[in-house]
Amino acid sequence: MAEKVAIVGAGLMGKWHSHFARSCGATIDAVVDADETRARQLAESIGCSAVYRHVDQLLSRSQARVIHICTPTQTHSGLIPSCIEAGRHVIVEKPLAERLEIAEQLLDAAQKKGVLLNAVHQMPFQRGFLELLQRKTALGHSVRAGFFTCSAGGTGRSPAERRSVMLEILPHPAALFHHLFNADFRPESFTVQKFTDDDLELSGEISGAYASITISLRGRPTRNELNYVGSEGSAHVDLFHGYALFEGGEVSRAHKVLKPFKFGAGMLVKAGTNLAARAVAQEPAYPGLREFIARFYSAVDGKEPPPVSSDEVIKAARLIDLVRGQ
Repeated sequence: MAEKVAIVGAGLMGKWHSHFARSCGATIDAVVDADETRARQLAESIGCSAVYRHVDQLLSRSQARVIHICTPTQTHSGLIPSCIEAGRHVIVEKPLAERLEIAEQLLDAAQKKGVLLNAVHQMPFQRGFLELLQRKTALGHSVRAGFFTCSAGGTGRSPAERRSVMLEILPHPAALFHHLFNADFRPESFTVQKFTDDDLELSGEISGAYASITISLRGRPTRNELNYVGSEGSAHVDLFHGYALFEGGEVSRAHKVLKPFKFGAGMLVKAGTNLAARAVAQEPAYPGLREFIARFYSAVDGKEPPPVSSDEVIKAARLIDLVRGQ
């Protein structure tokens, strides 16, 4: 894609969106941030001369076809409508909105205007998770699926802010379960087991399998993983690094003895080859984000469907609302 795009929000995610947008062939036409100094620093680092403090300035002066919104969630409802009205396609950091009803309104507005609006659900586009989807049938019937993360994102934040951090992580398991189980994944089938200032736990049933979501801001070391158990084998997906390790369903004494050695050796090989693949793909962080952005640009050009469906975004919003209602 040789389209012009703009970055709104010059913080950490704005920098990574800039990196991956350029690696996909896009030109950064402008950078927007209320902090002009920060916006200028990012713009200069990527060779962009146009810097604005407000989205309205961007929309009136830039020909950017795609807008990347990398600002806090509470700002989305104030930024996205004007971009949609201006006929620009929008990629926005998850979650799409603070509330389900707002997410529905934004998606409806985009559909009526004929533009694409996607929240960034990049984890289903990691190589490891895509491998799980390909091999899922061989693993037999679904028995258990668990998303587990220990995040340092709450460090130094107030109790309310820490709860918000956990809610902003929820679209990740929602997206993964949506791709794993399709229509069988229904957020309403989950029950909130625990929601404190530092821990969030949910559990439910999907397609006869036990499913769980565990998010901890105090657990260490930091980790981000999806464990899938089938009747014929299991998969361990490292979501920090984007690879998956598979185990067969053999039952024997020899298998029990050799299991830790095979698992350790497999982990070493997978981690090594994955690191090399990420280096070649210029993907030093956030595995799956480059692929997500590339697919969105392809959808803008009419070559394929958008990477995230409205149904997937709504499921994530419903899951967040479920927790908020506790």
